[in-house]
Amino acid sequence: MSYTTGNLFLDTVTLASSTTGKPLSIPNTIFGCGHHNGGIFSGIESGIVGLGSGAVSLVSQIGHAVGGKSFSYCLVPTTYEQSDSDPILGAKQVQREISSTVYFGGNVSDHDAVSTPLLSNGSETYYYLELQGISVGADNFKLDADNSRSFKGNIIIDSGTTSTFLPTKLYQSFESAIRKAVHLEVTEDPTGILQLCYQTKSEIEDPIVTFHFNGADVKLKPVNVFVRVREDIVCLSFSPTNDVAIYGNVAQMNFLVGYDLDNKTMSFKSTDQCTW
Repeated sequence: MSYTTGNLFLDTVTLASSTTGKPLSIPNTIFGCGHHNGGIFSGIESGIVGLGSGAVSLVSQIGHAVGGKSFSYCLVPTTYEQSDSDPILGAKQVQREISSTVYFGGNVSDHDAVSTPLLSNGSETYYYLELQGISVGADNFKLDADNSRSFKGNIIIDSGTTSTFLPTKLYQSFESAIRKAVHLEVTEDPTGILQLCYQTKSEIEDPIVTFHFNGADVKLKPVNVFVRVREDIVCLSFSPTNDVAIYGNVAQMNFLVGYDLDNKTMSFKSTDQCTW
């Protein structure tokens, strides 16, 4: 969880426009100058952007200028492999760092996109979805519903949390199915954070994992399910929790993820290239 404290002031924010090609300037935008900041950062960040539904979030402030209160992003893996060509050595694989992109205004509306209601329990910070279950291959595990609750949101979607946290009972069924499907040597996570790890230098391609949200089935890719923590160790990028469940950013990588706050919907579109 990241945080910042400091002073508020007004300034003009200028964004690049993907429609006109010209910069879009929005005056009298509330900004903060953070004097005390915390979180897990790499040291190259310029600050923290508020993307909640509150009045002072950037989304709410610039909505009138970009066609509505909506935003979309596409998160890329930390390291991105790209084929390159060398006139002497021929084809080769190189790795480079690239940035993820966030777009304000517009929606993820391609025919391949799936949508689910975007729920709120009064919080201006968190966005909730209704998770109905998870499939691992042909095995389907339903999330126990609490019929005593009128609010159906049972999982927060958060681009600032790395792992996905599942209710303990659901996680145990999920992990058991992964163990049954992956026939590799089990080992410990050297970071001591993740629950299930495998000794392998190869990527784990199976099984197919699908998250079943209300009205939207989101089929994950291997990059969303497993994370490499060392050259020879791959771990399941999920953890159990007895607190609120969280759909983290590893599960969102290589997806176009759209938040339409006006119509209260969230959309997902699988992609291999983070471009619109």
